[in-house]
Amino acid sequence: MLKQYFVVVLTRADGQWSGHSRDFPHIHIKGRSAESTYVETAFAVRREIHRLRAAGQPLPAFRSYADVRIDDAFARERGIQWPRAIVRMAALPEQVVATVSSPQPASGAAEVEPLTRAS
Repeated sequence: MLKQYFVVVLTRADGQWSGHSRDFPHIHIKGRSAESTYVETAFAVRREIHRLRAAGQPLPAFRSYADVRIDDAFARERGIQWPRAIVRMAALPEQVVATVSSPQPASGAAEVEPLTRAS
């Protein structure tokens, strides 16, 4: 079963789009198109990963699509109607994916690469 950080993008009543991440619940991005909202939400996920790693804090474990989809409280709090939502994996650099399940250093901040936007 494929596990990753997922981004949920949905259209809002005002015609704008909003992006969310189940693993980083404070992320809430608003955008003008589904694609730009996805890109900005995925970047926010990467930024949060970068922040946590720099602080030496653990990263959330990856989830499967089913794990995200079954979380009724997450969907209800954000007004997600699953048949109308777009769910995609967050684009992450390979080195981030490889380190999510690896233990973090016992003390001090982890070494992190500079954060750049994916093209």
